[in-house]
Amino acid sequence: MYAGLPLAFALASEGKEVHLANLSFADLSDCEEWLAPDVAVVGPDTAGPAAYFPSGPSPVG
Repeated sequence: MYAGLPLAFALASEGKEVHLANLSFADLSDCEEWLAPDVAVVGPDTAGPAAYFPSGPSPVG
């Protein structure tokens, strides 16, 4: 997704409506916050299965 940011910013600066999203193959059923059906809110503090995050929790925070 990060590779798409320059394009997103360029389009937004031209007045275009831009949406950024990411498809996850993880089981998100434990997410506590949902924006809409099938749209989970995921941030740096979102917990997930250890096998999906083998490096451990994010050092951000």
